[in-house]
Amino acid sequence: MPTFVISAHKDPSFVRRLVRSLSPFPVVLHVDKKSNIDDFRGLPRTTYIEERVSVNWGGYSVVEGLRRLFEKAITMTADDDHIVVLSGQCHPIRPLDEFVEFLRTSPWRQHCKAALVFDGTGYGQNRLARRWFYDALPLNREAYMRRPVSAIRRALGFIGPRFTAEDFFPTLPVFGSCWTAYTGECLRDILPRARQDEYIKLFKSSLGPEEMFFHTLVYNSSWLAQTQIPAFESRGARELHEYNNFHFIARDLGRLLTLEDVDKIRRSEMYFARKFDSISGIAVLECLGVA
Repeated sequence: MPTFVISAHKDPSFVRRLVRSLSPFPVVLHVDKKSNIDDFRGLPRTTYIEERVSVNWGGYSVVEGLRRLFEKAITMTADDDHIVVLSGQCHPIRPLDEFVEFLRTSPWRQHCKAALVFDGTGYGQNRLARRWFYDALPLNREAYMRRPVSAIRRALGFIGPRFTAEDFFPTLPVFGSCWTAYTGECLRDILPRARQDEYIKLFKSSLGPEEMFFHTLVYNSSWLAQTQIPAFESRGARELHEYNNFHFIARDLGRLLTLEDVDKIRRSEMYFARKFDSISGIAVLECLGVA
């Protein structure tokens, strides 16, 4: 039986809809510390992370929230069952029993596609080589402060020291979609290193470390053989959304899905999609027949 872990920060009515759609399976929920957790209380089959993290887009705080979700989830998940990562803006787009059967019968057990960060293409490498300071200087602030804060963040990133592939040796960092599914046994094995300061510091000031941190642990272990891409490959011309595991994700990662996306969602044959909200997203889900 899979356990679903959800990171949420807004739209409690949609999160309630999402939890309902995951019945009868258990849910572990982390609500951003900046949000009022009382708005999310009372959800069925849900275990709450009480020691919450103030999560900032692009910062290591996202990884810290995920780690707390994983640590709680492994206490309630068997070795052979999966812990599935969702956001509060995800939703199933096919019957959930089809996804559960996919997890049970898939030839790969760790759903974590990834590509090399230091592959010479620049995109992933820059995210990890530079310091980005999204926790120290977060995006969410008063409008009049956004430009100066962004300028300070960029300046600090350019003048500060940089990481190279040699700083990680013999580890090879990789990146992919953070919407993953790992077996309980895999997470029990990799979480001890995820708590080590020398490993954490390599990702602490990177951009979007949640798309690298756990992937790198899996790929630099025996669990690599259980992934869909059981080798280190260059990203080449592929974009991040092409490393999705079981989600439909729009090419423009930041936008909400609309009715114009319905045909693409259907053709994708994926099991989940994001981003939805409780306003426009309901119409999309109704059109897909899963609202």
